Order: sequence, then C-alpha cells, then structure tokens
Amino acid sequence: MAGIPFSFTSIGPGGDGTTIKFRAHLGDISDSNSASWDEEDDMGRADKKFMYGGWSRSISLSFNVIALSRQEHQVWLDALNSLAEMTKPVYRGGLGFNGVMTQMVVGDLYNVPGFLESVDFSISSDQSWIDGRPIYIEVSISFRVVQNRRPEYKRSDPVFIGSFGAGRES
Repeated sequence: MAGIPFSFTSIGPGGDGTTIKFRAHLGDISDSNSASWDEEDDMGRADKKFMYGGWSRSISLSFNVIALSRQEHQVWLDALNSLAEMTKPVYRGGLGFNGVMTQMVVGDLYNVPGFLESVDFSISSDQSWIDGRPIYIEVSISFRVVQNRRPEYKRSDPVFIGSFGAGRES
C-alpha cells in the first residue's frame, strides 16, 4: 500500500544529500505565518508608531512511526536517529560550523526548504515492546521555512503547493 511522499533531505553547504523517507501516520499539521512589528515612540504624539520588522514561517507536524515487524525496528530507529542528527551542527575544519538545511516534502502539500528547529520523540508508558524496543513512537517536529524567493505581498511562494486555487481572489 503506497502512502503520500513524506521525506526530509539534507541540502546546502551543511547537508550531504541524505534523504530520509518515512512510511508514517501523519497527525496534526500547523503552518504559522508571522509578522513582527516594532513599536516606537514618535516625538510629539501620544500614540505609538509601528514599523514592519520582518516575517517568518514555521511548520509544526506530528507523526507516528510504527514497526510492524522485528525487521523494521532497526530501519525506523536509524531513520529517526538520522532525523534528529539534522538538528546538529556540521563543523568545517577551522571555519566554524553550519546548520543543516533541509528540504521537507509532505505529499502534494509541502515541498519547502528550511531547517529543523526541533525533533521530539515520545514513547507512551503503556507501549508494547519487542526485543527491548518500542513498537510505536510519536514524533513531533518544528520546521522553519526559508523561502526560495523574498517574501512579498501577493508575489511570494504560495503557502501550499497543491492545486487548491478555489477561494483565492486576485
């Protein structure tokens, strides 16, 4: 049974091109587009002046990884370890360090570059285990999107990449 494409690929100067693919049960997805506004006092006025300070976008999602056989245990644990590794720095021999940029693909909904801000694992206390390993692991990630083009009102990359055009007015 084929599922949706769901993967993370290390890209850019910190990445080595490794792709981690999951056959997972997706949970909640949250896509946050945030503007920051700087508040300033204006001489001769009692009210504040607001200046646009910047924009950012983060995607949080959860998924469950289930090992359906003993053979799958090590495969999934290696994949989860590799995903967590993408949050760590890459040292460049005397040139400091870089983070790992990542391309995240979630079906036809997302195919975006960015970086993993956090990767969290949760194993329930009432979990079944096989050979000292949990069958079911809940994973939550926070992914900071780095746009391909500069963000600009009505001229940027769309939030969703699918063909969802309904409801959008020009």
